[in-house]
Amino acid sequence: MCAGGSAHEKWQCFVRFCVQSNALKPFKKESRRIIRCRNEKGK
Repeated sequence: MCAGGSAHEKWQCFVRFCVQSNALKPFKKESRRIIRCRNEKGK
């Protein structure tokens, strides 16, 4: 993920990664729900 660089740079990268994955969590749940809804309609 963040090889090389100082400890501070690695930490910054780690924090950014955490923020991004947290920001995407609700979106992933929502997209799963939409897919399930589409599948129900398709039956």
